[in-house]
Parts: sequence; C-alpha cells; structure tokens
Amino acid sequence: MATMNSERYKYTPDIEKLIEFSANGIVEKSITAQARFFTETAHGYDVFIGRAEQACGVITIDLHYGAAKSYTVVNQIKVDVTASAMVVIFHHSGTEVKIREQLNIEVENGAKLKLAIITDSRSLIVSDLSAVVSGGGFAEISVIDISNQCVVRNQTIQLAGDGAECSINGLYLTDNGEHVDNYIKINHLTSHTTSRQFLKGVVGGHSTAAFTGHIFVAKEAFQTSANQQNHNILISEKARINSRPWLEIYNDDVKCSHGATVGRLDAEVIYYMRQRGISADVARLLQIEGFAEDVVRLDEFGELQNIVKQKIASRLAL
Repeated sequence: MATMNSERYKYTPDIEKLIEFSANGIVEKSITAQARFFTETAHGYDVFIGRAEQACGVITIDLHYGAAKSYTVVNQIKVDVTASAMVVIFHHSGTEVKIREQLNIEVENGAKLKLAIITDSRSLIVSDLSAVVSGGGFAEISVIDISNQCVVRNQTIQLAGDGAECSINGLYLTDNGEHVDNYIKINHLTSHTTSRQFLKGVVGGHSTAAFTGHIFVAKEAFQTSANQQNHNILISEKARINSRPWLEIYNDDVKCSHGATVGRLDAEVIYYMRQRGISADVARLLQIEGFAEDVVRLDEFGELQNIVKQKIASRLAL
C-alpha cells in the first residue's frame, strides 16, 4: 500500500501495473513493473510494502518541485516482515528552491530494501534520513548527488536486531561554488550486525565537500563487522574536501575498519592516454568515470544505471 498527499494507491505485485484509485493527475499508470509518482506538493509520500510481498520491478518516486521558494516535507518508507522492495527517488527542480526533508525508513525482521536517491537540481537541500533495521533485515541506500547548489545530508541508521545489515553508498559531484556535506552515523546496537559505508567525491572549481562517518558499536553489540571508506578526487586547485572517519567502539569482539583518501588525477595515466590519441579532456573524463564506476553500480535497477551514467558524463563534460 502506498499513500501520497492523502491519496491512497495499491501496488499489486502480481500484476505489472499500478492500480489508480484517486490520482488527481499526480499518478501516471505504468504498463511495466514500475510505479511512477509525480508531485509538486509538499505533503510527502508514504510507501508501504506489505508482509511477504515481493514487489515486482522498481517503485520510482519522481519529485518535481514547483513555483514555491521552499518546501518542508516528511516522507515514509516501510518494508514489512520478510517483504522486499526496490525504490528510486529522483529530485528535480528547474528553479532555485530550498528543500527541507525528513525521510523515515523502517525495515522489519527479515525484510530487504534497496533504495537509490538521485539529485540533479539547482536546489539547496537539507535532508535528514532516519532508518531502523530490525533483526535479519537488510537496507542498501545509494545516494548520488549530481548537481545542486548545496546539499547537507544527515543519515542515521539503527541496526536494532541481531543479524541486521546495512550498506550506504554515495557519490557527490561539486563545482562552481557548490557544497556537499555528508554526515552518516551507524549505530550497532545488538550482536552480529554488519555495516558498510562507501562514499566517493569529485570536487572541482571553487567548491567544497565534507564527510563525517561515525560508526558506533554498543557494549552489547558483539561480533560487529563495520567498514567505512571515503575517497575523493580534487580536479581544481581551489577545490577543498574535509574527510573525518570516526569509530566509537565499546567492546572488543568486533571487526571494524576505516579509510579516507584525497588525491588528484593521475598525470601519468593522462599522459599515456594522450600518446594514444585521446584528448586531455577525454582522458580526464575517462579517469573520473573509472573512479566513480564502483559506486554507480545499479544493475538491479534496470535502466537507472545508464541514466545516471549519462547524467554524470554530461555533468563532468561541462
């Protein structure tokens, strides 16, 4: 069951279409296994995948912001016991708007959620994401910020049951005075929990980016496994990045690691590519695309991977 703007829709997994009840023009019927939602209002969306359901295809939430200068929204995604869902959220804006959003996620016992969030707008976005993953549940969240004035992300994940697992992936591109700030806290609250953070940044122009990754392991969270990686490329002399990995561990039966790097494009690789007839601009673009490749692996989302790659290539070619 999914609700949006006080309207209610039923997504039936055994048929490849969205059944529309009271759309008021904001829902487009789908003839594939994909449900698309379009809205310009600020009431948010509510997606619920019922117990033991396996949603066929990808649920896509396509957010277009209208003429208002600012929006405050609260959104919900819940995947019930043993259910499985794949969700994509697109942020678009043709004008400069301020967006303050709260996304609450619940992944119940044995449930699985794969979520991709793509932003490509002229907006200022402040986003708080709060997720609770229960025992045996799995959440994979991939955030790709392609082009925005400013993005501030606060993500807090609670691994609240034995065997809970999460994977947080991210790619951010900045240029021309833009700023991206990622703060991620993963709380390992019980035993046998697993987390992975893997973020990469390409920072150019007179822009800045920041990353703080906080892994908290409670006293009772025995046999925790946590890995955190943040890697960045500066493609201009004026670009700046601040990376802060942070481990807070209260028992010794854990396997935790972290790493952070900041570097520049490999001039020697560019030189050898130019010797083979590749222009300097294309050589740089290919090196950046190779750097970002493992973050943009969204094969299970179908066409999304190619769409994102095209957007990234277009952005980097500017």
